[in-house]
Amino acid sequence: MAPPSSVAPTNRSLRPVLAVSFPQVMHKIMFKNEKSCGKLTARTGLGNGGQAAIVAVLFLVSAMLVITGGFSSLALRERKMDRAGGNGVTSFLLAEASVEDILYRLKTGLAVSLEETLISGDTTVTTTLASSTTEILIRAEGDTKGYIRAVSATVSPPDGYDILDWKETE
Repeated sequence: MAPPSSVAPTNRSLRPVLAVSFPQVMHKIMFKNEKSCGKLTARTGLGNGGQAAIVAVLFLVSAMLVITGGFSSLALRERKMDRAGGNGVTSFLLAEASVEDILYRLKTGLAVSLEETLISGDTTVTTTLASSTTEILIRAEGDTKGYIRAVSATVSPPDGYDILDWKETE
């Protein structure tokens, strides 16, 4: 039987259409709008350039960690120094207050012992009196968490207890 007149006879076979391999089809689907450039391949999309990018990222992350560690160390050291300074100031101020308390008691005639201990929070202050015929030495030592500061005053008795010397001692 003859083919219908609307369809013209052709000699084309289906072989060229089926000759395209599966990887070629997948490559055309994945990169259908891209032109082939340099090292682009269908398998990785980057060729051999991927290792350099990973090394660069690891290098940058390492550098950022080193910088962050340096700043953290600096901040922790500053915090420790600030606490030490604060504890020393607390020791000094309470030792000074203890010396002033003894002076007040001497001037007003209140009872004073040769050694007194004052405890306030984390601070302990020990005040001692040493006297001679011409002067009285008052020494107070404040201790806040191991930070020790001392104050001493020398006064002349009994005419009003004038302060002869006032200093921080070791």
